[in-house]
Amino acid sequence: MLASVFFTYQFGIWGAFVAGSDREPYAAAVPFRMLGQNYPFDVAMLACGAWAMGLALYFILSPDANRNVLPAHVPATSKWAQRLASQGSRSSPMAGMFLVNSLLLATMLFVAYIGARSPGDHARYVSIFGMVAGLQVALGLILLILALFEKPKGPVGLLLGGAVYVAGTAVSVLVFLWGQPQAQP
Repeated sequence: MLASVFFTYQFGIWGAFVAGSDREPYAAAVPFRMLGQNYPFDVAMLACGAWAMGLALYFILSPDANRNVLPAHVPATSKWAQRLASQGSRSSPMAGMFLVNSLLLATMLFVAYIGARSPGDHARYVSIFGMVAGLQVALGLILLILALFEKPKGPVGLLLGGAVYVAGTAVSVLVFLWGQPQAQP
């Protein structure tokens, strides 16, 4: 939580500083309007803040995988309660890794998009983030295959990760096929 506050604060302060140099009137959306003016620093601060917040909420809200589902003082008398107590956590580690990889793919595509539309020549950074996104597409395919054949299956990780993975892969393929390099002046 502290890392998310720090990175989001840095993003907001830097956006307000850049806007102040352009004599932009202050509003809550000023850092987002200035996104890309100091690429890749400002986009990295926004992405790190969002990822730190997401990971903090995950660790706060997720149950401990090693604890029993039923409290110790509750007797497991019904068949359902006994089955639930014996199964424990029903999440799939591969499905979770697939979901995280899909979200990282979306993050890399977002960072590359902001770099491509920001003023200045950022082709080196955009190509690096594009190559990382391509590697995550390949890794995502491997993780998808492993998650599909793992037991127990994690339906939430597979569904959410699959939707983000398909959208990110489609964007990557479309940009690769129809993206036109701009002529340098």
